[in-house]
Amino acid sequence: MKKILLILCCFSFLSTFAQNYSFVNGDPKFMEPNPLVNEKNPDIDKYVLKPRLPDGSYTIFYDKEMTKVFQKGFLKDGHRIKYWAYYTEEQKPKMEIEYNEIGIISGLVKQYYPSGKLMTETQFKNGQANGMMVSYYETGVKKMQCSMKDNNVVGKAMYYDATGKVTQATEYRYEK
Repeated sequence: MKKILLILCCFSFLSTFAQNYSFVNGDPKFMEPNPLVNEKNPDIDKYVLKPRLPDGSYTIFYDKEMTKVFQKGFLKDGHRIKYWAYYTEEQKPKMEIEYNEIGIISGLVKQYYPSGKLMTETQFKNGQANGMMVSYYETGVKKMQCSMKDNNVVGKAMYYDATGKVTQATEYRYEK
């Protein structure tokens, strides 16, 4: 009997975290107006997720038919965790961010051109750029490569022209 209760408890815990939530951007059940939207910041998201939403997988859509994904990822304890992906209305990738288990950006962050081509990829740790950062021309040719420490360029940064030829190498020092 104890084994059965233990198994049932485990399944109920797993099913709680395995909840999938799908809704349209701006749904008042899950979202609220972004207080940072104003004339100086007209291009930021008009809505943000409400605090204290249940744990689970979230897919937010642009349209009522729920065919165009706006963003998707996981929430735990009220914050984003693991991998979150953001898309344009044309369903091209806009940004991908990895979060740690307590909701801090830690991992690879990718930004994309409006065309969907990769623009930058930066390694983050504890919410700051720490590691390699590489940016690309829209053609896919490397534009710049450097190391980052606490959001600052450190060491040698390499700059490239549109053909991939090195145009400049600059040494950066960072003192905390």
